[in-house]
Amino acid sequence: YLKSRPLLWQRIDEKMIFRLGYAAFTEEDKANLQVLSDNMENIRYRLQCLPYVFVNPDLNANTLWLDKEGQPLVTHWGRWEIEPAGSGWPVYEAALNKLSELCNHYHLRGQIHNGQPEELILSALCFSMESLCQRQLYQDAFKLVPRIVSVINVLENCHLEYVG
Repeated sequence: YLKSRPLLWQRIDEKMIFRLGYAAFTEEDKANLQVLSDNMENIRYRLQCLPYVFVNPDLNANTLWLDKEGQPLVTHWGRWEIEPAGSGWPVYEAALNKLSELCNHYHLRGQIHNGQPEELILSALCFSMESLCQRQLYQDAFKLVPRIVSVINVLENCHLEYVG
């Protein structure tokens, strides 16, 4: 699977940033896009270093059920993917806060550089941005750029840097 399908860190590229440029109207928009472009290799490296997880893009209230013991069951796994941890996670604020909590309390913490939940948030935001770009929803995708830049700024204080 990993040899036949590009992962998130392989799909985000300068072409995507170029297309997002059509949605950058203000100087602040253009500056944020430039920060994203300048940090693309570092972003790719961070995403590549995350542990891989199964992602089910069709997961929703109709495909997620609880059994008699209250354990979750997923009724449809037709389009599963393998992606860096955090991918496919909802990107609204409360969900990202929950992702941070999960990172701090469960086994992923030891597998993420310095236990930084921001790396999972970066993955969730980049996955969503790339998905929106694939559907040519560039204005919606661009709305995620300032949030990605904010996460990048937090991660700059982390000691891991791309040395390619």
